Amino acid sequence: MADPAQRSWYCGRCLSTFVGDLESCPNLACQERRPEGGWGALYEAGEIIDRRYRVIRRLATGGAGITYLVREIASDGTEDGPELAVKVLWASRDHGAYLRRLSQEAQILQELDHPHIVVYRGFVHRTGEPPYLVTRFEHGGSLHDYVRQHGLLGLREAAGTVRQVLEALERAHQVGVIHRDLKPENVLLEALPEPGRTPVVRVADFGIAKVATSFGDTLTRAGSFLGTPQYAAPEQFEGLPPSRATDVFAAGALMWFCLQGQPLLPMASRLDPEDARDLLIQRLPARLRRPDGPPALVLALEEALSSAMAVEPEARCSAREMASMLEAVESGIPRPRQEPGSLGDTAGPGTPLSTWTSGPPVRSASDADPSPAPARAAPPRRRVLLAALAILALLSIACAGVGLVAVGGYRSGSFSTLPWLISRGTPVPTVPRSVSPPQSAAAVEAAAASEDGGAIQTAIPSLGIAAACGLTAPVQVDLVLEADGRVRSARPVQALPAAVSACVVSRLSGTSLPRTRAVAVTVRVRVDP
Repeated sequence: MADPAQRSWYCGRCLSTFVGDLESCPNLACQERRPEGGWGALYEAGEIIDRRYRVIRRLATGGAGITYLVREIASDGTEDGPELAVKVLWASRDHGAYLRRLSQEAQILQELDHPHIVVYRGFVHRTGEPPYLVTRFEHGGSLHDYVRQHGLLGLREAAGTVRQVLEALERAHQVGVIHRDLKPENVLLEALPEPGRTPVVRVADFGIAKVATSFGDTLTRAGSFLGTPQYAAPEQFEGLPPSRATDVFAAGALMWFCLQGQPLLPMASRLDPEDARDLLIQRLPARLRRPDGPPALVLALEEALSSAMAVEPEARCSAREMASMLEAVESGIPRPRQEPGSLGDTAGPGTPLSTWTSGPPVRSASDADPSPAPARAAPPRRRVLLAALAILALLSIACAGVGLVAVGGYRSGSFSTLPWLISRGTPVPTVPRSVSPPQSAAAVEAAAASEDGGAIQTAIPSLGIAAACGLTAPVQVDLVLEADGRVRSARPVQALPAAVSACVVSRLSGTSLPRTRAVAVTVRVRVDP
């Protein structure tokens, strides 16, 4: 046993951790006096859990307990077997609902037994020992940490990663288990992948899963919210019961995180549930903000996102259908099967894999365009020539008409862009008429050096902030920029309604301005309606 003055303890009331056997909890909001039985003790490296597991280090701390990295020890005291993860309940939460949830999670993991779900190794609850769950340790860490440390996943790598998650969800759904807290922190990597390779992942943390089988009924009151707001489906904000479609929506939100590096709704946890739901619906269907990558591949992923993240649960595809779409994307650019005599037919969201064909594999692991598919046998030359002339004539007439409409529209000011002229796979920025072109890096640095943070007009409003958030007058916003120009935080200068302010801040999160200095600065921008 380590020296009480040097080891780590925790308060059973507020769960604050601290070093030293203090007289009262150091948390000023708690200040609980040391209980008669003493504070809760955290295991230190080298200590033994239940005479079976030697602690290597602490992995994570949660609301129910703390997880340790351990090695199993043999009867002679030598370490034996692989590294394991042991989740131990807090002493103050080793009974009641927390214990039932941990026990239920153990039963779920034992029943599912799937290659993309964490491996169950045991559950122990005996007198004199805190209850704990044992699973195999995944050395690659969480998907959240991987994206933060190594950057965004490639389009095909993201598709392969989420496809594995969907296969795990499909297995869970078959036995009546709804995860309902799918997020990057709960997706673990077996090991760090080589650059450009898809990681092998496993879904973890079924602690708040809804169960409709012999495991038992849900442990959550009707109408309550459980989960993570940033990855929650609209119906969860309304307090409606989760369903398979709820997990599918979260898988779509997980895909968005892999490709964009942040949730679709980063500020959801700070908003009122009704406001969060309204703002989430405004952002659907989700459109990827990635100019790189083959347009057809981006379009295929957006189709999968739209199918998975439909507002109404009954309109979403199943986990199996989305996995099929992503499997086609992972292997190449999916092309719809065309029926004889059809021209330009496309396979809609949720189309089974059997109706798709994939182009030849890409020669590298990056998102480069794959080689063109072999051409079909050509019809007689005369027929081809006549068809080509007819198509060219129709295109000439259509382009001339579109050009006249576009010129008239721009001159009259009736619209600022022509999104209906562009393929959905090729996003076009919208630049409001009242906004000047993007500021140069020098202008940004000059504004940041001014006393009031500058008051520059930028192309940031081209994200559609004014229209989405209902702005009727210019708004000034202070942005804290990282060294690379990414927006760390945003705060409107003038008072705005809570929903409008949250909308503006959320829209600005993740944007960037050009920088020349490798330091964080504050700059003030003006968002025009």
